[in-house]
Amino acid sequence: MVFMLLVTLAAFGAAVTLSRPISTSIRRLQDHAVALGLGEVGRDERPFGPLEIKNLTETFNQMAEKIRTREQALRESEKNARRHIAEIEAIYKSAHVGLCIIDRDLRYVRVNDRLAEMNGLSMEENVGKTIREVVPEMADAAEQLAKRVFQTGEPIFDIELSRTTKSQPGIERY
Repeated sequence: MVFMLLVTLAAFGAAVTLSRPISTSIRRLQDHAVALGLGEVGRDERPFGPLEIKNLTETFNQMAEKIRTREQALRESEKNARRHIAEIEAIYKSAHVGLCIIDRDLRYVRVNDRLAEMNGLSMEENVGKTIREVVPEMADAAEQLAKRVFQTGEPIFDIELSRTTKSQPGIERY
């Protein structure tokens, strides 16, 4: 009986000793997975433990590298987008002609100061209104052109629209 108890204790001790590297590896891998889930992708985990855990660790490290690469690409894309927005802002502010962006419902999304002045409304008052609401006297022609661009995706060149403006009635503007 004592012999069986000693064998059982020895087997238990051996099991604990042998399982410690596996449980340590799993704990480290679990911590790494939690860190990845929290967005902490700056470090890689050193593969440690049995082959299956080493393979999982390598997979997590590859995932972390892909996330780092995609985050860098996203930062570059955001930087380019900010630069493009700044360029558009500069064009809108310095243009001596009226500029606007309209949506498919023919509503103003954006207008520059010059167009707002010609329309006799503030920039904010233009946004959200249709062409017809802001400039009814030229809505038929402008809407037809805009619809054509939306339908074909092709630009239209050498078209001139003219009208008098609220800011300078009686003077034909082009």
